[in-house]
Amino acid sequence: MRLLPLVIACAAQPALSDCPTRADMELGVKLRDASGETETFRAGPNGFIRGEYADGQGGGANYLLLGGIYVVEVYDTDEGEVVPGTRSTFAYPVKPSEFTPPPRRNTMGRDNLGKRSGRHLRS
Repeated sequence: MRLLPLVIACAAQPALSDCPTRADMELGVKLRDASGETETFRAGPNGFIRGEYADGQGGGANYLLLGGIYVVEVYDTDEGEVVPGTRSTFAYPVKPSEFTPPPRRNTMGRDNLGKRSGRHLRS
């Protein structure tokens, strides 16, 4: 019986893994939901993050995030090709070269039922 808590703790270890690192972002971090939709995030130039959403049926969107937070550009895609007329760009009162991300700290999140839902970043 003393072995059971150790086995349970070891089995839960992947669920307690850390947030993605800069090295992970260089290679790309992909999130997938049960319906087959995916979002892939990759490090871009000058502190930007490139995002790609795919609905699993050929449609999707690409976007560029300033500091991984603020949407700077977004456009729809169909079978990997840009859909004409869907590009939107956004400007902010700070130049990208002067942008400083808010300080980050790890916190334990809770869902609306008050249960532990895992680690996330909160500013």
